[in-house]
Amino acid sequence: MAEAAQSYREGLALLEGTDPDDLRWGFIQARLARAASLLGEDAEALRLAELAIPAHAAKLSPDHPGRVISEGMIALAQARSGAPAQALALLEAGIAANEARLLDSYARAQDVRAIASRNNTLFRNFSWVALKNNRIEDGWRAAQLATLGELALSTARLSYPGDAEGFGAMLEAVRDARRSEAEVRAKVAGGETQADALSAAIARREAAEEELDARYPGHAEFLRPKPMTLAEAQASLGDDQAIIVPMSIEDRNVTMLVTSTGAIWAETVSQFNSTAALVARLRTSLENESLGETASGGFDTAAAHELYTRFFPPEIERALKHKTSLVFPSGGILAQIPPAVLMSRLPARTRPGRYLIEDYAITIRSSLRPLARAGRALASGFAGIGAPQLAPPRAARASLRGVTINPKDLRALPSLPGSQAELEAMREAFVGEEALLLTGADATEPKVRAAGLGAYRVLAFSTHGLVGGQMAALPEPALVLTPPEIPSPDDDGLLTASEIAGLELAADWVILSACNTAAGDGRGSATYSGLARAFQLAGARSLLLSHWPVRDDAAAFLAVETLRRAEAGTDRAQALQAAQLALVRGTTGLRLETSPGVWAPFVLID
Repeated sequence: MAEAAQSYREGLALLEGTDPDDLRWGFIQARLARAASLLGEDAEALRLAELAIPAHAAKLSPDHPGRVISEGMIALAQARSGAPAQALALLEAGIAANEARLLDSYARAQDVRAIASRNNTLFRNFSWVALKNNRIEDGWRAAQLATLGELALSTARLSYPGDAEGFGAMLEAVRDARRSEAEVRAKVAGGETQADALSAAIARREAAEEELDARYPGHAEFLRPKPMTLAEAQASLGDDQAIIVPMSIEDRNVTMLVTSTGAIWAETVSQFNSTAALVARLRTSLENESLGETASGGFDTAAAHELYTRFFPPEIERALKHKTSLVFPSGGILAQIPPAVLMSRLPARTRPGRYLIEDYAITIRSSLRPLARAGRALASGFAGIGAPQLAPPRAARASLRGVTINPKDLRALPSLPGSQAELEAMREAFVGEEALLLTGADATEPKVRAAGLGAYRVLAFSTHGLVGGQMAALPEPALVLTPPEIPSPDDDGLLTASEIAGLELAADWVILSACNTAAGDGRGSATYSGLARAFQLAGARSLLLSHWPVRDDAAAFLAVETLRRAEAGTDRAQALQAAQLALVRGTTGLRLETSPGVWAPFVLID
């Protein structure tokens, strides 16, 4: 950091003699203020902050990307250097403008992605600054906005469930009316037309919005869910539950904890890059374990424990003393790993280590606000889809799902020998109820669409899952079905997130026993958002998704055992917890390893 500070000082020296209103002054001063604060030079950081602020405010709008980035740096420098109130005041205008744009349900997909990708850091920074000012409500809201920004990245392509074409046409009409209003407004400001023209344009825009709202009620909640207030969050929790929101900013980790009776926060000091490296290490060790590659040392217990200590400091541990269930957002620094594998205690010679799952049932929410649902249609029975006809299975003790492929090579994916048995085992849990299996040659897009899946209470897909970018020209997540001999737009062997969102479902459970279904859409989005939100928009309540390639034998046990316990009346999160703990403790009676790479891939999305 000292070298960076010196480079910025040299940059300012090179600007000597140039126009003092040149924005480069402010940009470099902001970065030098950040460096000075990280080096403990508080007075210098505050001096530079005061110099940099006016340059941005004079020439750039509050939501201009350059201003957003620079003011974020300045605000963190001020908060670190003992001036949190000034930091809060600096960020508030930009936060309001960017929140409005992020939650704009009429915005184009590409605009939403651009806003979300560049402003998630701003929201996290503001959350910490607000918390430093004891503005707990504002900190809570901003923490959610960062998560919602990541959700928006993965769902920008999705449309209103059940009528994507009609909704798209009416949404475009609203956008046209808004553009027309903006053009007329500019002309009125320039004296090119009369004010009554603006009144007419406003009326047309309002009429278009009212028509859209009337025909597609709740569309904004589906596509751009708004943050919850603290009171709403507390009311959504039972006495034994807590919401955990972990965040990592430049030089510290912040954890917000919300219970039914209040909210607290705590922080630990460490560099963002250090925390991100720990997450990457842990994720790699889990994937290596799932592939049977233990030469690198197996599960990284040190990383699992260090991440726990960074996000569960003593203040948070004390507040969780009598809790048994945790709710995590789908986005953020820990999104690449299931929280269940964090370790509160390292293994020692006289005692085993302790995983988070041993103390808490864990639920993930793609939006912390539970998705409101209309009256649910009556549904019963089970539908299982998978075991597509593909290439011969790999010669391995337990097949693994998921490879990087070319679109022409969809059929080259290995068949999954355990999928048929896995789906049949799930079907047996529904004795006396209607059951449907679409496997092999029947696991095709046309048959899935014609199956009337909205009549089934439990849906299970046992197949390969692909993330966006895993296949060329695949911009969103997808599930692999049996590909046709001649692909067509309606049947290419892939059930994409957009196509899933267009289904009409009433399922209490969707189980995705397919690799990478919790691994995001390839554009830096929240890890679970793509397929999870698509199924939720289609009407599903709870989802069980896998985080990395899943062994067929482990997938079968975890899915069937979770389902069996839930059907017997156990809470869903507790049902998954019990199934995972049976593997952790080796009490299944099956020849399955007890390593996290085997027992931890599934997460519950509710």
